[in-house]
Amino acid sequence: MIEAYVTATIHAFAHAAEGIEGALPDTPAARRLLDRYVETLAGFALGIAAASMAHAARVWLGERADQPVIAALAALTARGPLRAPAPVDPFASESSAPAIRLHARTHRMGADLRALANAVCAEVAGERKNVALMFAQLGRDSLAAERFAREIERGWAAVQAVVHGEPHAPGSPLWGEWIRRVRGEWRAAPPPAVREHIAVIA
Repeated sequence: MIEAYVTATIHAFAHAAEGIEGALPDTPAARRLLDRYVETLAGFALGIAAASMAHAARVWLGERADQPVIAALAALTARGPLRAPAPVDPFASESSAPAIRLHARTHRMGADLRALANAVCAEVAGERKNVALMFAQLGRDSLAAERFAREIERGWAAVQAVVHGEPHAPGSPLWGEWIRRVRGEWRAAPPPAVREHIAVIA
């Protein structure tokens, strides 16, 4: 049940990552920039997966069934990703092509997705049938992957703006803040609104 959901979600996110075209110069500074881009997108992906799971829990299991997901996401944000071990691919980890780097990173989200899913299951042990139906539906839902694909494009435009020293009007607050931090213009962000999607900006 959970494994099928985790596998389907990772594959959907990895497929979205394949749409990035281009690469950065093969320099230490460009690799650091690419690392920050990839890690920010990984945080965003987990945030939208958690939001989808929380919404599904409210629909299938009751109004407050989303609380374990919210608590698990808060714990994840506090401690950082689990980053379950994955087969080492030196080419993927050093590549300057964002599609390759992000594809590899999405395949390491499994541990965190399982932690979020298990948080729901632990709280609603008596709702096994509805939980199974909920995760089956989530595994078929394409909305999270579609949102991820849009954010990949917005983020890549932000990366290009930083590399070329160009002004950039980001399509989302996430990448506006990301650009400010990368350029050393960081400022304290306001606290997230209730139920706002959480993404850790690398």
